[in-house]
Amino acid sequence: MKMPSYARYPPERKYHTRQLIIGVLVFVIVWSLALISMALTLNKAGSSTRRQPHQRSGKITAPKKSRDSANTLRNGTVDQKDEVAKEILGIELLIPSPLRNDDPIQIVYAHKNISSTSVHEPTKGIVLLLHACTHSATKFFSPSPSTCPNCLGLSEELRIVSIVIDMGYMPVAVSSVDRKSGCWSTSRDVHRIEAVLKHDLIREFLTNEGSNVFAIGASSGGAFAAELSTRDVVNAALIMVMSLSDGVMRKLRTSPKPTYLAPMPRDKGTMKLVMKNYRDLESVKAFIILDTTSCGSLPVTTRYLLQRVPRMTTDAGDELISLLKKAGHIDSSNAIKVDPTHSEWRKIISPSNSTHWLNKFDLKPGCSPLAKALHRAWAFHEYCSEAVYPALRFFDEFLH
Repeated sequence: MKMPSYARYPPERKYHTRQLIIGVLVFVIVWSLALISMALTLNKAGSSTRRQPHQRSGKITAPKKSRDSANTLRNGTVDQKDEVAKEILGIELLIPSPLRNDDPIQIVYAHKNISSTSVHEPTKGIVLLLHACTHSATKFFSPSPSTCPNCLGLSEELRIVSIVIDMGYMPVAVSSVDRKSGCWSTSRDVHRIEAVLKHDLIREFLTNEGSNVFAIGASSGGAFAAELSTRDVVNAALIMVMSLSDGVMRKLRTSPKPTYLAPMPRDKGTMKLVMKNYRDLESVKAFIILDTTSCGSLPVTTRYLLQRVPRMTTDAGDELISLLKKAGHIDSSNAIKVDPTHSEWRKIISPSNSTHWLNKFDLKPGCSPLAKALHRAWAFHEYCSEAVYPALRFFDEFLH
């Protein structure tokens, strides 16, 4: 005789089975939530220790964010818009030298209260701007009779300062002790930079939790930026158009620091050396970015000149390009064909006045924002503002 279904599976048993299943599900859900909460807590605790590279079980490790490629870091840029280049005023200051009272340290810095550009309150820290040989701190800011009468405001340097400010840092340009050559000396300049960072005026911008000091330099300034980083004077370094010394390489292998290398492709000799540096730092590549594309040559268009050269106008830009095209210095695609650092382009645009053009633009070598814009477009051994945003973003993500 076949038993009815209710006899084979009594209601009480069905009830207890459902309760058991519900209990198991509740246990699994509660345990999963506990594991997730624990993971989030550990991640938060770990993130607070990421301010410096660390070692674990003898192997150098780095935060995952630092492993981004240069191409990834360039997704998104500082909003340069289509506006004309702006003057950026600076304050020149002489800081006492830690060794000699008669040898003050020259710095020029920007502050939101005196700059004519729209700036943000510097909250993230300091960016040291280190010039190349023959130059000085005064090249980074526009002239001002009251705050910096010796400033020149070269176009690429101004653009770098603008990006630094827009990213929430206070730019501080420092002059090397050797005013004859303008080059940097490890033995003579490191203690001067340390004195600058200890000055009360500068220290007030390093009081926020998470404040950092970064160094940006080109050529001799790039080499010195690397030295400052490996000596723990700064937290990271952007090195333009310069390879790394053997001493810096040894230190980076054993105690790596966030380092951004930005050579110029046209400068084949330096590019070759920098690429070798990168290969030789295989064991610490998480800390190093090699950017081989940001600092390439650029077409000289009217828009380019408007964005780079203060007081440039559309008519002046059109005239300049037309004259240089007729002389064969610029081709039909607006690329420079003749090296402007050695050519006679000044005579082409201003045959009757070798020092000024249109009574408006300074043409003197070493003092001309217009010349600097052409040098950047040619892109052989020059500052490169295009590398600044991705470098600072890399440093920010790495150290926070």
